[in-house]
Amino acid sequence: MTILELREADGKIRQIEISDAEQTLLTILRERQIYLDAPCGGKGSCGRCRVRFLSGAPAPSEKEKGRLSKEELAGGIRLACAAHLTSDCTVELLQSGQEAIAAVTGSSIRENPSAGRRKQASGSEPYGIAIDIGTTTLAASLVSLQTSEVRNTVTEVNHQRSYGADVISRIQASNEGKGEALRESIRQDLRHMVERLTEQEGIGTEALAKIVIAANTAMCHLLLGFSCENLGNTPFLPVDISLIRRSAAEVLDMNREALRAELLIVPGISVFVGADIVAGIYETGMAEREEVALLLDIGTNGEMVIGNRNRLLATSTAAGPVFEGGGISCGVPGISGAITHVAIKKKLWRGRYAFAPDIETIAKKPPIGLCGTGIIDTVSELIRHGLIDENGTLAEEFFEEGFPVAGEEEGSSIFFTQRDIREVQMGKAAICAGLKTLIAEYQMEPSRIYLAGGFGTCMDVEKAIRIGLFPESFAGKVTAVGNSSLSGAVRFLLEGEAAEKKTEAIAAASEEMNLAMHTGFQDTYLEEMFFVS
Repeated sequence: MTILELREADGKIRQIEISDAEQTLLTILRERQIYLDAPCGGKGSCGRCRVRFLSGAPAPSEKEKGRLSKEELAGGIRLACAAHLTSDCTVELLQSGQEAIAAVTGSSIRENPSAGRRKQASGSEPYGIAIDIGTTTLAASLVSLQTSEVRNTVTEVNHQRSYGADVISRIQASNEGKGEALRESIRQDLRHMVERLTEQEGIGTEALAKIVIAANTAMCHLLLGFSCENLGNTPFLPVDISLIRRSAAEVLDMNREALRAELLIVPGISVFVGADIVAGIYETGMAEREEVALLLDIGTNGEMVIGNRNRLLATSTAAGPVFEGGGISCGVPGISGAITHVAIKKKLWRGRYAFAPDIETIAKKPPIGLCGTGIIDTVSELIRHGLIDENGTLAEEFFEEGFPVAGEEEGSSIFFTQRDIREVQMGKAAICAGLKTLIAEYQMEPSRIYLAGGFGTCMDVEKAIRIGLFPESFAGKVTAVGNSSLSGAVRFLLEGEAAEKKTEAIAAASEEMNLAMHTGFQDTYLEEMFFVS
């Protein structure tokens, strides 16, 4: 029997008895609902699940030697996914597990004039909660069903990230027997958000009448305990993507006496285009107008739909987690200290030119890494200064170590590497090729582009066009609409039966285009791998 003394980032100390020496520390923590960020799913390739052994450090594995410096290894740093506990030890967690995600949660399409004006809660006032389950971020809004006010919104990290940053990793983990663990992870997150919202409003969960959830198809399957076997393999058939109506207590595994609310899940279109996109179409009203518009949500999957009241055509392209900070050596989600904007200035210093980056971070905290918008800015600026060629090769002086985005004097040394550029190339090529193929298939250019998500709200569209993430035709047409999945869920919550009918009609009317089967997509993808300086 091995004794693990665990020191969490919030100061809590736990004593854990370990009987299975074959288990990694990451598995031990997962079993106790302690979720470390592990975008690679525990394969040892991302190096993000770092912990510090204060005593009893095991010998470093080959994986750890490849991801950690000699100084880090000597200081007791190990990867939780590779560390096996061979003796009693004390481990310090370097992640809080509850770091606040900086997420844009509203929509600029339909502003609620009463939103944000807090009133004293009435004992008999009915409430609802709208939830967006994102692969990286969770967002939930408490809504007064009496006044239609959005009373409060909270966001959190989706702790399923411990099983992988992207949807495919989690589908694979579910199919390998971890489905119930993934389900309990998201249930725990949602219970915590429900408790936060009700406690902050000064009400009990018995005041909740309805909960509405919008999410991609895989997230819905994991929450409901459905098999994911056919989500990652042909013929790609979901178990159920219709409008789902359940007991909230049953879905969230809460006390039925304390939570009597009905829970509804917005219908989806397919395995690849889920309820979050249907909620976005519903929120923007694009299915009700003659004008042709395009809705784009860039995450681990680039989900996109073009159309109007006469026709809706949707597709999804596998961008990978790069624009959510995954797969990037210095990448982080949108948390405090994440670099959101980068401007590189060329300065003459000692008779030669040097490149000095100016950075902005979330909450003005010391930089800890680059989030999605910071990644786009960095690549765009490197292109602008000729430090990346059309093939994506970094200038010789930075090729080995990478371009220094931030130094130790600013918080920590952050380098953007050649490997990071390759990840961006693949991600941006997938998105742009998907957009071009979708528009060509629809045979009409959109007159308006709705860019969904907090990532889109903070993005510099001009820089996104410069790196080839968007076609040049998007210039001047892009409107950031915030988290349209969440705001669509809020609207659904308030409009009741009418919302059910409209979202079911949207899902039924939407055609899906499979890019993998489209003859022109692969050629366009290869063309979009290049940069244009």
